[in-house]
Amino acid sequence: MVINSGPELKSIRKNEVLNCLKERMIELMNLLVIDFEFSVFIGYGRPRFFFPEIIEVGAVLLKPPYKEKELPYQTFVKPRYFPRITQECTDITLIKQKDVDGGVDLAVVIDSLLQRYDNQTYFASWGTA
Repeated sequence: MVINSGPELKSIRKNEVLNCLKERMIELMNLLVIDFEFSVFIGYGRPRFFFPEIIEVGAVLLKPPYKEKELPYQTFVKPRYFPRITQECTDITLIKQKDVDGGVDLAVVIDSLLQRYDNQTYFASWGTA
């Protein structure tokens, strides 16, 4: 039986240690999963300077071992630059004009999220917008 003690073994040990550290770190951190809904404009003659804005924020905090969930957070955001949402936007997101009219400023949403979650919280999101 030959025991290899060369660079390959050192590399394997290093990877094992790194993987173990990553797993332990993940076990200790809170994970805030956030979903953003954006305004959309799908129509002929898109406005010259249109850009998507966040119109809804949803979040849930997962605590280790990721089976414990805090109450979900959800709020509508009032668009700052393009306050009218299109029918196409409502068709895609199911968010109505009255929802965003009653929404809050995005800065208020961010401040609210920062107050709810501590610095041991990492956030995760997904999407293409």
